[in-house]
Amino acid sequence: MEIFNLNEKVEGLVSYLQETGYSAMYIGYVKKMAEWLSENANHYKWQSFSDVEPTLKELWSNKYTYRNKVRLLRVICQYIENGLLPDGCKHYSKPHHYELLGAEYKDVTDMAFNMVDRRCKFSINVKYALSSFFFRLQEMGVYSFESITEDAVLEVFSKDRKPKMGHSLKYSVEYGLKACLPHYGKSVERIIAYLPSIPNMRKNIQYLTEQELINPEKPDVPLNKNDAFQKVQKRRVQKNGERDPI
Repeated sequence: MEIFNLNEKVEGLVSYLQETGYSAMYIGYVKKMAEWLSENANHYKWQSFSDVEPTLKELWSNKYTYRNKVRLLRVICQYIENGLLPDGCKHYSKPHHYELLGAEYKDVTDMAFNMVDRRCKFSINVKYALSSFFFRLQEMGVYSFESITEDAVLEVFSKDRKPKMGHSLKYSVEYGLKACLPHYGKSVERIIAYLPSIPNMRKNIQYLTEQELINPEKPDVPLNKNDAFQKVQKRRVQKNGERDPI
């Protein structure tokens, strides 16, 4: 049963939450919920995740607490059953595109998931990315490998020169397709060649030099955060020729 031994099964989910910047508090809630589900599965005789929600309603009469518990449950349920990761908004993503894929696209997604799963925990990201990629192709009326064109692939990632998908998703799609190369050969190789080059954008974080950190009025006392921030802003304004903020 999927509800047993969740601590091990949600390791990939926890790693994803940590890597994508979820708070330590929220990650702790997810881990505690997984632990609580595993410990109480026998007591409440749950057969599947769908049996848990009524129990939560009985245990927590406060509607806000109940809603939070249900969201945590759904995050874990979606990950275990569908390989779906949270979207960063309400901690619960919409139904997975995988279920809406045609047979050929599903076969490729399954193969990529299984092939990558043997190497690392990256398989969940690959399944999500490929499902989104193929689903968008289907929306454009492209239902088979043979009918995929370069224009269709480019439109998945950008429309009217406006980006729709970023580097991370493109990387996951490419990684998954490459895992299928031994089985699908040139048909997959052709699609990989169509993928656009998307730069991995990183934030340009401004730092002060050691000399800039010295407080001119009190050399022995380091600058506080506010003064340091003002110094960074002033340097940026001088460098870019911008106006000082009022």
